[in-house]
Amino acid sequence: MATYDVSEAYDPKRGYGLITYELITRAAHGDGPLPPSAELNAGFAPQPWYRPGGAFRSGQTSGFTPTCLRVDVPGHGNYRVELTVAQDGPDTRYGDVSDTGLGERDVLVFAGDRQLVFRGTMPEDGGPLTVRATVNVSDFVPRGFEEHGPQRVDCVALAVVGAHARPVDVTVEPADEPVGEPGRVPTVWIAGDSTVTDGEAQYPYAPSDPYCGWGAALPSWLDGGVAVSNHARSGLTTLTFRSERHFEPIRTDWRPGDYFLIQFGHNDQKLPELDARGGYRRELERYVAEARGAGVAPILVTSLARNTWNPDGSYQDLLHDWAEAVIELGRDLRVPVLDLHALSMALVTRLGDEGARPMYHAGDRTHMHDVGAYRMAGFVAGEMRRVLADWPEDAPDAAAYRALAAHVTDGFGDWPLPPRAYDVDRPQLVVDQYLNPLYLKYTAEPYNTGDISPFRKAMLLTPVGGGEDDGGNGDAAKETPVAPRPLDVWLYVGPAIDPEPVVAAHPKMAGALAAGHAVALVAYLPEEVAQDPSSPTIPPAAVAYLKANAGRYGIDPEPVSVTLSPHAAPNAA
Repeated sequence: MATYDVSEAYDPKRGYGLITYELITRAAHGDGPLPPSAELNAGFAPQPWYRPGGAFRSGQTSGFTPTCLRVDVPGHGNYRVELTVAQDGPDTRYGDVSDTGLGERDVLVFAGDRQLVFRGTMPEDGGPLTVRATVNVSDFVPRGFEEHGPQRVDCVALAVVGAHARPVDVTVEPADEPVGEPGRVPTVWIAGDSTVTDGEAQYPYAPSDPYCGWGAALPSWLDGGVAVSNHARSGLTTLTFRSERHFEPIRTDWRPGDYFLIQFGHNDQKLPELDARGGYRRELERYVAEARGAGVAPILVTSLARNTWNPDGSYQDLLHDWAEAVIELGRDLRVPVLDLHALSMALVTRLGDEGARPMYHAGDRTHMHDVGAYRMAGFVAGEMRRVLADWPEDAPDAAAYRALAAHVTDGFGDWPLPPRAYDVDRPQLVVDQYLNPLYLKYTAEPYNTGDISPFRKAMLLTPVGGGEDDGGNGDAAKETPVAPRPLDVWLYVGPAIDPEPVVAAHPKMAGALAAGHAVALVAYLPEEVAQDPSSPTIPPAAVAYLKANAGRYGIDPEPVSVTLSPHAAPNAA
């Protein structure tokens, strides 16, 4: 057992310390002792405009600056961590944080790539807070590193969020015992898509700002007798989880007595080869067989429900067949099924369209933020307790399943939705993997080799902070009718794109957003639209959709400019 003073910046020679703003910005440029991905550095990264000690400006996002740290460890496995947090640190609040739901004494602690391991308050007597958690260390594939495969992880990383919370020291000791020995800590490995992923967050941080999957919050609902290792990532299917090597670290590190939670469907449904009772079921069955072959207990989870509705006001269940396929497979193979789809759909339909929207990331009907993900993780944990505690004794892995049910806790209580979560239409870069307002399905097949989705055809960007016409006065904007935003259209051929690097690389696009315009990134097929570079043509389906939804999204459907990038996505070199 070793205790480390974490009052100074991380030094690789010492092997522990704070992940400072200076270190993380150097890492983003490939410099310094830290790896380049924020996911490998406690899961937080600064907003591009953020500067420590800088004054808050209109149009920026208020929130908290997390204090991140790392302690190097000798190898993969599970570690018992005890963190001491004092409440005499510098004020980490940036701007007005009254709408974040976090008060003066509230504290959040994250481990690894932003898994929530503690939510609570500092002691009223002014004394320090002690947080205990069991943390798994294993390699994984961060977002943007798919071509490079699993990245090395050799540390316990922690992040503390709180107005005056100051990490003082941390104790780290191995928690692994030989398989079958008393006190051995099993690992809950997770495979899935963006509705399950941990998800990087930018700071200044507020719980309703980043999108987040339930896997990131599952440690909040389990005791220290198990560890969680979440390898779910955005955009994955039952096939690409394997082909992009996300499964590789799991198979390398799992051991008999561990557990394997599996939830896919959101992206599988977009591919004809992964239809619910065909390729999708086949691939799930393959994962189950591999887990059992390694002495690991598989657990299936049905897909998180979307907040989607038909024009007549009835709920539109886009994932019904995929959820049913999971239930059928579980019954056929005697594998436990945690029916998150039914529970989340019941909640969404009870709340209604408008009532459910604050649980989801703003402008999004698929992905939740940290608070929504915490609630969904509570559903998953509750299903663990309900389903696994009475798992039939004659079924495979019965003793292991019953043991896991005993590790389920009541979490950290109810986490109310913060006021900011109710501002569901606040201006931002709107990115929804499946149901962004301007995602159009032009073809039944993926339009470009390697693209994950035939639906991923266009996305709408609106200005962060509202552009010039907002003036930073949100209340006035709500009371006064706002003129439709001018629209600029960028046409491209290529796979799905990440919009933020696109904006950063194209001053013309950034200038349009800064002027209060909306920008539509629209993909097209060369065989569908013969483009004349002197007079670019927007695909008819996109034109029709822009016109039909102009009022709903506050845009002028007649673009002021159309820019053609005929051979590649606009962020390509």
